[in-house]
Amino acid sequence: MVFIANYWQPTSSKQVVVYSNCDEVELSLNGKVVARQRPDKNNFSDQLPHPPFTFTLPNYTLGTLRAVGYYQSKKAAQMERRTPRAAQSIKLSYARNGKDLVGGQNDAVFLYASVVDENGTVVPDAINSVRFNAKGGELIGNNPVKAEAGIATILLKMPPRQGSAQLSATADGLASATLTVGSE
Repeated sequence: MVFIANYWQPTSSKQVVVYSNCDEVELSLNGKVVARQRPDKNNFSDQLPHPPFTFTLPNYTLGTLRAVGYYQSKKAAQMERRTPRAAQSIKLSYARNGKDLVGGQNDAVFLYASVVDENGTVVPDAINSVRFNAKGGELIGNNPVKAEAGIATILLKMPPRQGSAQLSATADGLASATLTVGSE
């Protein structure tokens, strides 16, 4: 696995930390390789089973960071992080945790409303107030919910008799989203 722990926007640190369980990670910006290196070695990282990889970029440039993890010299994982643009819409999802919800069971999941740009990139500094609505399920928690790091979260309890829930999320100035969870 490989994960870029940086939003890559003008206010981001020029030190980009990548977490991975690979032997080496190659970081590129807009298709140009920044570096390919082994994990950090210092007093803190030496105690970790998988130390982070820290890359220092000379300056911020709008675009796409790409990290590729190599295990035994073979490409094993990759991740991209795009500079977010202006917020345009909401994208709804829920925590599947490896399985779909089934109606008739006492089950609940986290429902996420991500504030995204035209490319579907989460806008991490978005703090929009998102209102959730559910038909066929019960929302648990404060509603509306203010987004944190571009994501508003609420708990959805599935109905005991129905097999699905129709959900929607709205926020001022953003295109709304809908999602059906479960099956009939």
